[in-house]
Amino acid sequence: MRFLKTSNYIYIQDVTPEQLMFVRRILCIESEEFTGGGKTKVIEEFLIQEENEDPKFFTGLLELVNRNLPENSYELLDFEDKKIFDFIQFDETYLPGITLRDDQVSSIRKCLRNPRGIVDLPTRTGKTEIFSGIVKLYQENVSEINRVLILEDGVRLMHQTAERFKKRGIKSVGRLGDKKYEIDEQVVVCTIDSLYSYFQKEESKEFIKSVKVVIIDEVQHLAAQSYKSIVSTFEDLDILLGFSGTPLENRENPFLNPRDT
Repeated sequence: MRFLKTSNYIYIQDVTPEQLMFVRRILCIESEEFTGGGKTKVIEEFLIQEENEDPKFFTGLLELVNRNLPENSYELLDFEDKKIFDFIQFDETYLPGITLRDDQVSSIRKCLRNPRGIVDLPTRTGKTEIFSGIVKLYQENVSEINRVLILEDGVRLMHQTAERFKKRGIKSVGRLGDKKYEIDEQVVVCTIDSLYSYFQKEESKEFIKSVKVVIIDEVQHLAAQSYKSIVSTFEDLDILLGFSGTPLENRENPFLNPRDT
């Protein structure tokens, strides 16, 4: 059995039916959902099988699968292309109209050094200024062409983030949502519902290919199918970051709940 590791998925190849069944059992995980009557236990299956494709599961679940497979039962080929942007230099005066706090400078630097993951920041830490620093530095030091996508979970935050970007000197900022359809700009701030609707259109394919940076605000919503289906569409990103003050259901043991991976 062979695992091919990419940014989003582990693809399973040269697998016997028995081996695939074993992996499926590992990825059938009991979790809890809240209903009107309280908590309900459900079984979620995280093995994805689509027609004419190798079976796959999200890359974040590799450690969970590995812990439950016999030793040396698979070969791992790593095709994940991790990019690092720690060569970009800036200081607290970089953004116009504001002096960044030390913690904000530190957060931006960590995001450039580790541009794929979850950023755990409490409320009122100035997330939008951190977004602004990351986007402006990418735009000025990496590419003025590659599209940058910011996902917000509501119209108010979409407008607020877009206006803040313009104020901080970011060029070519557009919005998708609330009757705005400004997708020809390099930086597009959108609501998740509007982006999900747009992705159903044939014309979105070229747009998807052009996106190299995705920043998700309130990333704790990522377990929702609309978020998951959108984010998993992007395979070759330079930056993929999720921000939240409450990103994990279980901070002590995030692998206890596969949604946290």
